[in-house]
Amino acid sequence: MKYGISFQLSGKEGSTLTNNTFHDMSAGFFSKPVGFTTIKNNKYSDNNFGIAIYHSSNGNIYNNLLKSNNVAVYIAGDSINNHIYKNIMANNTFGVYFADDTPKNNLIEDNYINETSNPIIINGTNNDANNTVYWK
Repeated sequence: MKYGISFQLSGKEGSTLTNNTFHDMSAGFFSKPVGFTTIKNNKYSDNNFGIAIYHSSNGNIYNNLLKSNNVAVYIAGDSINNHIYKNIMANNTFGVYFADDTPKNNLIEDNYINETSNPIIINGTNNDANNTVYWK
């Protein structure tokens, strides 16, 4: 598997990932498990997963461009209290995809999702979404 940046196991808490470009990868960013990570101002295109977070908490994902990925933002496992906002997601198969029923208390808001077959798939508990979805 090709990852742009992969945070696995603990010890990466409080990291910031900014101003990067990820293209043609399994995942541009992959985390399992980390907390308090900021992912901002990055570009993800033609990846299987733009951003994939597993068992990760208290992250902020914002101001990213995610286009032509299979899944723009993938959330799974005990991912708790993440805030995904002000991203542009275009021409993806899935915009924001919660893979199972365990993520909880995540907030997905103020994202612009365009020409995406499945804009937001939410499972889990207390996950809220308020976004603009547009299809040409």
